[in-house]
Amino acid sequence: MDYFKEWSHSTKAVDISSLISWINASIIQGSGIGPSSYVVAALDLHPRHKQNAMTKFADDTCLLVGSTSIGTLVDEFDNIKKWAENNNMRIHSSKTKELIVSRARSRTTQVPSQPFIEGAERVTTLRVLGVILDSKLTMSDHVSQVLSTCASSTFALRLLRTHGLKQDELHLVARATTVASILYASPAWWGFAGEGDRQRLGRLLSRMRRGGYLPSDFPTIESLVDEADRKLFKSTSQNRTHVLRHLFTVKPTPTRSLRARAHNFILPLKDNRNFVSRVLYNALCPHRVEPWG
Repeated sequence: MDYFKEWSHSTKAVDISSLISWINASIIQGSGIGPSSYVVAALDLHPRHKQNAMTKFADDTCLLVGSTSIGTLVDEFDNIKKWAENNNMRIHSSKTKELIVSRARSRTTQVPSQPFIEGAERVTTLRVLGVILDSKLTMSDHVSQVLSTCASSTFALRLLRTHGLKQDELHLVARATTVASILYASPAWWGFAGEGDRQRLGRLLSRMRRGGYLPSDFPTIESLVDEADRKLFKSTSQNRTHVLRHLFTVKPTPTRSLRARAHNFILPLKDNRNFVSRVLYNALCPHRVEPWG
C-alpha cells in the first residue's frame, strides 16, 4: 500500500527547488506495478450502451461507435468524462481525436464538418498502439511510416559496416532493428495491406539481401508474416488466459471418435484480413513457411 500513497513531486533548477506538490491521482509510470495498477484503476470504465465497444491500453482509451448508434456518441463521451472526474483525472482535449471509418469502395456518407465530440479533432489517420489507421482501413500510411523508419535504420547499418562490424553481427542487428520494425504488429495489419504495399515491403527486404545486410537466403516478407501469425496463434491457443483467447471459441467435445484436426476451435466466416479467421483456416490447410535463424 505504500506504493499508492504519499507520492510527491518537486522540480529543482540549479540551486532553486519548487514547493512540494502531493500527487493524489494518475498511475506511476515506468514501474513493474504500473500496468497492473492501471488495470485496477480502469476496471469500472465501460461503454454505457452495449452496442458500442471500448478498448483500453495504458493511458489510451478507444471508443468504437457504429453508424447506426452515432446518436449515443455524446452520451458515451460524457460518461468517460464523468468517470475521469470521479477518479480525480481529466480528459486531454488536445489528445482527443475522432476518426470516421467507412468501407473502401462504399459511397462516403454525408457527415457534419464539425466533430461529433465537442473539442475533439477530426482526423483522417490515427495511430493506435503504433499502427496507423486511416478512414478506409488501408495500410498505405502505416507502410510509408515503416519504410521511413527502416530508411533511418538502414543508414545506421551502413555506418556500422563502415566501422568494421562483422557480417554475422550485421545480420543480427538488421533483424533486431529493420526487420523487427517491419513485422511489428503484423498479425493485426497485414490482412488490410494492399498488394502494392506488400510489394513495397518485399522490395525493401530484397535490397537488404543484395546489400549484404541480410543473408541471401533470408525469408520473404510473406513467409515472415506467416511465421508471426503462427507464433501468435500458438501462444494464444496454449494459454487460456491470453488476452486474445476470448476470440477463439472451442467446439463442444464430440461424442464419436473423429479424425484429429489441427485445432478444436469453431471456424468463423472466412476473412483473410482478420487474424483470427486467417490463422484458423491456415492451421487446417498449412502451407510451407521459411523460418530463419
